[in-house]
Amino acid sequence: MLANSVSAAFWLFWHTLRDPSLLAAATAEITACTTTTAPQSGADDHNNNNKNHPPFDTPKLMNQPLLQSLYAETLRKYIAVYITRTTEYSDAEILDHRMPRGRMVIVNSATAHMDKRNWDHQASSHPATSFWAERFLVPNNNTKPGILRADSGYASLTSSSTTAPPTSPQPPSTSSGPHKFSLDRHKGAWIPFGGGPHQCPGRHW
Repeated sequence: MLANSVSAAFWLFWHTLRDPSLLAAATAEITACTTTTAPQSGADDHNNNNKNHPPFDTPKLMNQPLLQSLYAETLRKYIAVYITRTTEYSDAEILDHRMPRGRMVIVNSATAHMDKRNWDHQASSHPATSFWAERFLVPNNNTKPGILRADSGYASLTSSSTTAPPTSPQPPSTSSGPHKFSLDRHKGAWIPFGGGPHQCPGRHW
């Protein structure tokens, strides 16, 4: 998990820092989550020890639509894990393959993450092989991913996606702005933490 965290952090910052418009939009979401309220005792040692850094509203920060989409796309594009499952209750059939009960199956998440049938939305400009920070953004009045307007881009996010989220910082987030983060369209296809009841608990950290 630590190795994946380092790799994910590198690629997330690499894409953000090389794209001025993405950097500006991400910075705007982060800035909107600063607070003048002092953190609770022991809740944020870094901010308590360094007065030059403003404290953050952490639940709000974790629910910013673009930041969540940026993180999810980084995991989709660059993090591949092996998922092990066992056919516990009966034989299983997948396409032309039959797996006897009790047989262990190993799945590489990259197969699902790079399958164009799952990810080639607006395929001419955002194929599965490309990095698209907006891939998991859904307009509140639309079920399709991304901003969907060629003239909108990240600029439309800086003033509309910073509303306070629910107190629970788990996806999919809700937003009263025009865009929200959602994994609904990609259930079963976005699996950097595995799937089902045996998902990696680190997804909440």
